[in-house]
Amino acid sequence: MKLAKSLVLALTPFYFIWANLGRPSEFIIASYNVENLFKTIPQYEKSIHSFNVVDWKIKNLLQGLSPALKSLRILALQEVSGVEVLYKISKKIPNSKIIMSAHKDSRGMGVGVIYREGENFKLESFNDIETRKGRSILHVRFLVSGQKLHLFNVHFPSQFNGFKWRVSVIKKLSQIIQNLPKKEMVIVIGDFNLTALEQAEILPIRRLRLIKNESGNYFYIKKMQWENLDRLMLSYHFSRNIKGPLRSIGRRVEVAKSKICMKSYFYPKSSHFYGNIIHRVPKKFDPKTRTGCSDHFPIFYRMLLVP
Repeated sequence: MKLAKSLVLALTPFYFIWANLGRPSEFIIASYNVENLFKTIPQYEKSIHSFNVVDWKIKNLLQGLSPALKSLRILALQEVSGVEVLYKISKKIPNSKIIMSAHKDSRGMGVGVIYREGENFKLESFNDIETRKGRSILHVRFLVSGQKLHLFNVHFPSQFNGFKWRVSVIKKLSQIIQNLPKKEMVIVIGDFNLTALEQAEILPIRRLRLIKNESGNYFYIKKMQWENLDRLMLSYHFSRNIKGPLRSIGRRVEVAKSKICMKSYFYPKSSHFYGNIIHRVPKKFDPKTRTGCSDHFPIFYRMLLVP
């Protein structure tokens, strides 16, 4: 009897290793416009306690993204100033690596990707695609269980620019996607900067389907209106009916809304919306109080990685 118990105890660790081999695992992809994340904020760089204010903002941003962090495999970021900031964020995400775009806009902002490799998920290559208004599209190629996945992290020209600029970038992206082999998976994620009316006119891109957001992730104060500026588009490979290495779990894109990243907005007398109070809107980071995160809420989507 004692021998049998000893044998069971000895074999237990090997059983658990065997049982978990080849099991599907959750695979989360997320996107976050972190709003002008420079490596320093000069006027607040040194406080009385010698804290770097940028570190506080990063701490808040990651807290805002906390629902997605456990199974996060790809994080697409917009409005980051460079490798230094990207590296600071990655240090808070275990076993992660970074990719930063070379081209930046007039403010010095670019796009970056933080990713976690694994046995069935490896980086292959990446490149920048330069677009109008100084913003680039970061094209990253991964291998998922030996199959190629194309990730496009986008930050389209803002609403301060004409609609024609966003149309021009989308056409360029669409052409690139049409030239990819049809058997290869495609994900487009990031800040599309498109209102609901514009999206209806220009989206979806051929070969891709637009995944609906569960709720708005950006609030236009002047219009008192919610919008989904940050979006996700997937090729047909992720359908539940197709037995590929990555399969959709979620029906909609989730919007992470953490208390630290929210506020209530009270419309002042100068506004024709005076008297209205809108709760749970995104709160920008305030260097003085070290509260808030960004003017966008992050979005994330759940998939299943099947070996």
